[in-house]
Amino acid sequence: MHLTISSLLFALVLVAWVRAQADQRISQAKCEDYRKWAKINPSNCNRPSLLIQDINIRVGDYPHVAFMGWKTENDPSAYNFLSFGSLISEQYILTAAHSTRFEQKKPDIVRLGAVDLNQEDQHVKDYEVSEVITHPNYTARLAYNDIALVRLREPVSFSIGIRPVCLWDSLQMNFTWLVTTALDRTDHYSTSGQLEKFSLDIMDKSVCEQQYGPNRRLPDGMKDHQLCLLHLDQKDICQGISGSPAQISFYPKKCATYVVGIVSHARRCGGSPFPDIYTRVASYIDWIEAIVWS
Repeated sequence: MHLTISSLLFALVLVAWVRAQADQRISQAKCEDYRKWAKINPSNCNRPSLLIQDINIRVGDYPHVAFMGWKTENDPSAYNFLSFGSLISEQYILTAAHSTRFEQKKPDIVRLGAVDLNQEDQHVKDYEVSEVITHPNYTARLAYNDIALVRLREPVSFSIGIRPVCLWDSLQMNFTWLVTTALDRTDHYSTSGQLEKFSLDIMDKSVCEQQYGPNRRLPDGMKDHQLCLLHLDQKDICQGISGSPAQISFYPKKCATYVVGIVSHARRCGGSPFPDIYTRVASYIDWIEAIVWS
């Protein structure tokens, strides 16, 4: 039997595709599933761009953003939302380890679909927290390995306002800036207002180490699993919420947002010119996949 050139080329392409699928990480496959869902369901995929100049966030712009809430002492039906996270699957939130405990308590709920905590919205839904899994090498007194997973008691239902984010799994970054989503703080313990986005400049590790200098939470300096990012508007995490994602969006071509880092540590508060330290997600892909999609 003789193969034509066209059939041979088709066979080679098919073999390459099969190999690519076999080599694909589970997080990459899941990302593709989430993108496909967004393409055929109500979403903001056709929005021309998520311009940083437009700080107002609409429902569906960042459908992975999660608010972690703790019950208030005076009113069990009310919650203090003290930290951020990112929905990365039907049942897991990715966040910073240090932001999963307040007064030695794990969060009671995770709120998804919200763009303003002061307003009721049909897209908003609260999910009870089942457990918190911190990285085994995390130590509270240090800023290293500051990453955790929050498991929800039940799987989420996707909607225009609720959809998992993709994970950036490469140590290489072909971009020079990222975006974080945060709320302005009224003080160190309270937040108010609408969810906003702020641009982040990716800084060189050596510059960051020089600016931080000796630091008790960074006794060994910056490590490869950390990123040094500067808020271009000079706002720091004391004016937002810890655990917030540093992300890059590819709209409308890919209809996907990738979380690249997680807010971990800031040197000081109040419009500081010093950069903040983020946990690099790509350094923990194996650990994340083993728990979320085992």
